[in-house]
Amino acid sequence: MKIQLALTLLSPLFLFAPASDAGVSQSHLAHANPVPEDRVTGKIEGRVVFDGERPEVRPLDIGEDKSKGCTKPGVAMDKTDQSLLVSKELGIKNVVVTIAVKDAKVVVPEKPIPLDQVACVFEPHVILLPVGATVDFLNSDTIVHNVRTLARKHESINETVAPGGKRPLLLNLGADKIEIKCDYHPWMNAWLFVTDTPYAAVTDVDGKFSIAGLEPGEYKVTLWHERLPKQEATVTVRADGSSDSVTLKLAPKKKKRE
Repeated sequence: MKIQLALTLLSPLFLFAPASDAGVSQSHLAHANPVPEDRVTGKIEGRVVFDGERPEVRPLDIGEDKSKGCTKPGVAMDKTDQSLLVSKELGIKNVVVTIAVKDAKVVVPEKPIPLDQVACVFEPHVILLPVGATVDFLNSDTIVHNVRTLARKHESINETVAPGGKRPLLLNLGADKIEIKCDYHPWMNAWLFVTDTPYAAVTDVDGKFSIAGLEPGEYKVTLWHERLPKQEATVTVRADGSSDSVTLKLAPKKKKRE
C-alpha cells in the first residue's frame, strides 16, 4: 500500500488546492495564522495510487423512469460511478489527504460553498471545507431534488430543493464526513469532508495533490477515500524544507474467508 509524496521548498501559501484542477473541487481551506515569510517552509506533493489490478468502472444502473427530466431530450446522462475512479496509470481521484498540525486553525469562508445538482449528478463529488463553513445545496436542474445528509456530528437533514432553489447548512460542530444523497434519484451521492486543519487537499484525476506551508518537523499524513480503507504515513520536513520521498498505495479491503 503506497502513496507517493515529495517535498520541495516553497514560499508560504495559505490557500490549499489540489495539484491539478482537472475534475477536482477546490479545497476552500485557508490558514488562520500564516507562517511568517522569513521562516523556511516545505511543500508536500504526492500521488495516491491503487494497489492491485485497475478496477473496472461500470455504468450506474439508471432506469429511464427514474431519470426522466434529468437532461434535455436527446442528451445522454453521465452514468459514471464516481465512488472509485482510477486512472490508466492507477492514480485515484477524490482521495482526501490531511495533515494535523498543532495549533493550526482554519479560516471560515465569508461566503457559502456551493454543492450543485446538475443533470441529476452532485457537482463536485467531494468537497473539502473547514469547520464553521456554510454549504449551499443548489438545484440547477429543471426538476425537483431532495437533499438527505448522513452526518456523524452535524445536523442531518432531508429536504426538498426546488428547481433554482438552495438550502444552506452550517457546519460548525467539528470535523466530520457527511454523505449526501437524493432520494428521488438514488444513484446520486457526494461527500462533504469537514476538517479542522488547513493542511489538506483532494487528489485530482491522476491521483496527484499538493499541500504547502509546512514548517520543518515530523508530520502524520492521513488518507481518506469513500470506498478504500484509511491509511497513514509519516513524513519529515528537514530544516531546509526538503524531505525524502515516500510512497504509499491504497488497496481495497480483503474479503473475509468463509
